[in-house]
Amino acid sequence: MDNIFSALIHKRDGGVIREFVLWCILCFETLLFMIVAIIAGSKITWIMLMVFTIGLAVLTAFRLTAVALLYSVGVFHLLTLTIHYICYRTSGSVMDLFLFVLLILLALAALICSFVHNLSRYDLDKVVMILVITDSVFIMILQILLYVGRRSVYGYLSGWMGISTDFRGYWLGIISFWILLAVIDLYYIFFVLGLIDNRWRKIIKKVRVPKAPAVRGVPAAIQGIRGKCAGQMVYIDDGGSVIGSDRSAGATLVLPDVHISRWHCAVRYDPGRSGNGFYEIFDRSMNGVYLDNGSRLPQNVWNRLPRGSVICIGGMEQRFRLL
Repeated sequence: MDNIFSALIHKRDGGVIREFVLWCILCFETLLFMIVAIIAGSKITWIMLMVFTIGLAVLTAFRLTAVALLYSVGVFHLLTLTIHYICYRTSGSVMDLFLFVLLILLALAALICSFVHNLSRYDLDKVVMILVITDSVFIMILQILLYVGRRSVYGYLSGWMGISTDFRGYWLGIISFWILLAVIDLYYIFFVLGLIDNRWRKIIKKVRVPKAPAVRGVPAAIQGIRGKCAGQMVYIDDGGSVIGSDRSAGATLVLPDVHISRWHCAVRYDPGRSGNGFYEIFDRSMNGVYLDNGSRLPQNVWNRLPRGSVICIGGMEQRFRLL
């Protein structure tokens, strides 16, 4: 299974390093929330935040990016809404009611857009990113206003963060909470801008491979010359075939290998108008598709290769010849 440690070993690029740094911060955050819970007398707020951070750290460790993003929106905003509901019930002023309703609207909008993005054909990742960042900034501003407010400052703080009025562990907890907000926002920004691996932009997504012209009289096939399919002949369907490690993700040729993505690449054959056929490779993987000389094919475009070319999937171990 793909995880942050194997990715660091086999692909030490900027995206993996960013993921690892965020994961390390989440681990440090877990320790901070544990310390705050002990100092503040095991308040439920800090315990809930610690459990949430552990869950997010596990998801990021296994590089389940889309699931981690949906989890951070759903669970974290549900958690903050619960805390703000305690705050609202404690204070009960008109201004608090307005702020509480505004937080509900922002959180619900982010949650709904996140579900629509992940479970439909609509791409709303940028909208979710903007909503999450806006909500995070607003929460930070709200905390500052509650702290410097003139009315019932101690009541606000004891209700909002679930701590006693002697402020035991308050600032350490607040700083930890703000760091957690920053990590979630950075995770969204990195994902949307492609600064971390975002090839699986949705949890459920049907991959559509453009169909190649029908093969007439020419058997299109690839031959394994090294790796798990060595010596085997795999024929290419008229509409193209998908190579990957997970059949449920749409792979027609399944290669169970840690370096092979669930949907790694698509291969199709075009006989050409003059009869000089050629193959086309579409790569959308993390570890790439390489030629025999070690050069990597460009991603997210169809790469035309002549018959007889040798390609390597996810490294140099899984090698195929285009017949």
